[in-house]
Amino acid sequence: MLEHPLNVAVIFCKGGLERCAVVVNAFMRYNAISATDDSVEDRFSMQRFSERYLGPPSYKRYLGYFSSLLSGRISVNSEPIFLHNITLTYFEPVNVFLKIYERLLPVYQSRTV
Repeated sequence: MLEHPLNVAVIFCKGGLERCAVVVNAFMRYNAISATDDSVEDRFSMQRFSERYLGPPSYKRYLGYFSSLLSGRISVNSEPIFLHNITLTYFEPVNVFLKIYERLLPVYQSRTV
């Protein structure tokens, strides 16, 4: 069933190839844990694409967290996190404001600084 010719994924992102590389790399990490067999050519081409376009260190750090979650080395903390203070330093004072979300709902919005 996995080798069916209609099993094709197309990844498109307006943000550029770096974001696509994150998706491809995350898929490769997930696939390494859950899948059985892949062709060497497919794995090599995905790896090469990912290495070429992955982007800033924050993307690589995110993928490391993702791998750790998949492998069970870390788990999601179910305890609530309380935000007590936010400090902004070294920014240009051009219409900066903060918006804080809780479960995808905005719970706070500051005035423009």
